[in-house]
Amino acid sequence: MSANFKIKSHHVNGSLHIELSGDFDGSSAWELANTIMLKNKGTREVIVNAEKIGEVFPFGSAVFESLINTNIIPADKITFENEKGPEIRGFRKKSFSNEDMKRRYSDRGRSMSRCSIM
Repeated sequence: MSANFKIKSHHVNGSLHIELSGDFDGSSAWELANTIMLKNKGTREVIVNAEKIGEVFPFGSAVFESLINTNIIPADKITFENEKGPEIRGFRKKSFSNEDMKRRYSDRGRSMSRCSIM
C-alpha cells in the first residue's frame, strides 16, 4: 500500500461513507474493496470521497476495476465523489482487447499464449 494512503469510513443514515487520502495503488484498491466488503452489509449505498487522493496509479484503478467486474464488490451501490473518482473506477484508461494486446506483445517478440486480458 502506498505509504501515505489512508482510508476512513463511517455509517450515516443507512449509507457507508468512505474518505480516501494519499496515493491510490494496487494495495490501496484492495484496502478500499476490503472496507466496502466488510462494512457495506445492510447499507443502501456506498459513497466514496476521493477529494484528498493524490496520484492514481493505473495498476490501482485496474485492480479496483477487476474487483468490480468480478462482482466481489457491489458496483451498483458505489458512488464516487470528486474528479478522482472516475480515475479510480478506471474510466480514464484506454482498454485493449485480447487481440490488441497479443499484437502489441508479439511485435516485441514476446508471447501471450498463457495470458488472458480481462
